[in-house]
Amino acid sequence: NSLVSENVAEAIGGGAGQVLGQLTLRNSILAANESEGNANDEGGGALWLQPDGPVRVEHTLMLGNVAVSSAGAVYAEDTNFPIDFFNVLVSGNAAVEALGGAFYLDKIKNGAALNIASATIAHNEAIQEKNTSGGIHLERGDDVSVVDTISWFNRNDDTLLTIDANYFDADGTAILEYSNVEEGNFLDASTNEDSDPDFVWAYYLADASKSVNVGSQNAVDAGLDAPFTTQIDGTPDDLVLDQGFHYQAPRKAASGVLLMDEVGNCDADDTVTLTFALTNGRFEPGAGHVVSARLDDLHLAGGTIKSLTTAQPFGDTETVLARDLGDGRYTIQVENIMHDPGNIARI
Repeated sequence: NSLVSENVAEAIGGGAGQVLGQLTLRNSILAANESEGNANDEGGGALWLQPDGPVRVEHTLMLGNVAVSSAGAVYAEDTNFPIDFFNVLVSGNAAVEALGGAFYLDKIKNGAALNIASATIAHNEAIQEKNTSGGIHLERGDDVSVVDTISWFNRNDDTLLTIDANYFDADGTAILEYSNVEEGNFLDASTNEDSDPDFVWAYYLADASKSVNVGSQNAVDAGLDAPFTTQIDGTPDDLVLDQGFHYQAPRKAASGVLLMDEVGNCDADDTVTLTFALTNGRFEPGAGHVVSARLDDLHLAGGTIKSLTTAQPFGDTETVLARDLGDGRYTIQVENIMHDPGNIARI
């Protein structure tokens, strides 16, 4: 039940770093953290892990974290213990100069593995390095298992898993099953899919999504039945498990209005913070809940909206994570603004 946000580390672990011990992280958000340094540093925008005990991260969001080097979200190395990510949303993370837009693994060995289940890994990017994945990069002898997961809109190499052929040895294994991966994947299990998951409003799934009711087991057996849902109306996942991240509540909709006196004058190429308030009260998000905004009447010429995550296009509009100021006001940012913005119609 923690928020780890807007922290900066000199080289590794922008949000948190772990040396030795074990870790359990649950119902939390790691957002807009940064590990600085250069391409030779290890990185890990959200987490840097070198544990000597098991690690489990569940029902958690990792959003908009940046590593100047490798692993926009999670860097893990030199461990003999399992590292498990269950029901996580990994979005908008970036590795600027090196490898693995979301995850980077090195020397996960002796029967240990990175295990990812019921995750949505989307809109992550490896910006400069071309021989890597926007999703997961594997190095020496690593074992990884990915199941019931959606991987879409990751940029550089759309393949979820990239293996470094110079280092990966025969002892390493990579398993990908019951997952929906953009542009296919080299593991090509018959249970995998390559179909647009039809995200709606952040990462809920449309009713007709091909990621619905196609998982490896029943939702109740996975522990993701009610109140967990992939649907904006909160319909619980009570049959065959849906792929991807499961929210703990339906989408709550509200209308908002910009506080125009706080926008001020702006010129081309400015980045402007837009502050808005809800017209019908305020949200009271619980653990693991965030507020996102979609602009339906934004009068821009080539403007790009962003906030704690990069812009995430869905259909004809864009949805981004908004910053909650804690007093009923929320902010997003608009880059390269050319005209005054209009109203924010839906939040």
